[in-house]
Amino acid sequence: MEEIRLRALENLQAKLDLKLISDVDILQYKYLYIKLLEWFNFPSPPKRDIVLDIIFKLSKVKIWFLFN
Repeated sequence: MEEIRLRALENLQAKLDLKLISDVDILQYKYLYIKLLEWFNFPSPPKRDIVLDIIFKLSKVKIWFLFN
């Protein structure tokens, strides 16, 4: 199960980095924020830096939309 989560996370990160999907497109999936935050509920979660980077990117985009 953990291996599947890791591959999904790496896949999402790669798609964002390669601009195959945009940050704006992902904003419509509100459950994604919840799932990313739940990542830290696991004992010693792997790839914390990637998860925090994705959360940060999505938060910046969301804040930009709120104020523009």
